[in-house]
Amino acid sequence: MVNSTKKYTFFHNEFTTGIKCFFIVILVILISSCSVIKPSADKVAKRKSSKIERKEARARKKQHEKLMKAHIERQSERTQESMERNREQAKAWRKAHVTKAPLGYRIRSFFHNLFTREQKPQEGLFKKGVQKRKKRNIFKRIFKRKKRDG
Repeated sequence: MVNSTKKYTFFHNEFTTGIKCFFIVILVILISSCSVIKPSADKVAKRKSSKIERKEARARKKQHEKLMKAHIERQSERTQESMERNREQAKAWRKAHVTKAPLGYRIRSFFHNLFTREQKPQEGLFKKGVQKRKKRNIFKRIFKRKKRDG
């Protein structure tokens, strides 16, 4: 009969446990050192400049809002009401029309609109009585005889 304790002690003694811990520590150090990449000077400068630009943009936006508020306050009451109404209408229109449709829908509608012809409206400038007559031969138009009343 084979002694199973020898097998167990061979694979799980203190020496192999120390080696395993050593390799795990080395592996963690290697992984952490590889993942840390110092950014170049260009990237650091670009990041700082973009941060400054964002800060300036926020300041400009705040100043613009302050000026707009002062401009609105200078207007008469009726003008303020109409400005507010127009602002709400514009906001509602943007909400309804500016949002992008899904890509598949946009592609299908592009090709559908590309190969279909819009129908002319039957009222306004496009009704039959208002449309221009077809141009005839230029000589016939130049030398057109006037009809005599007779």
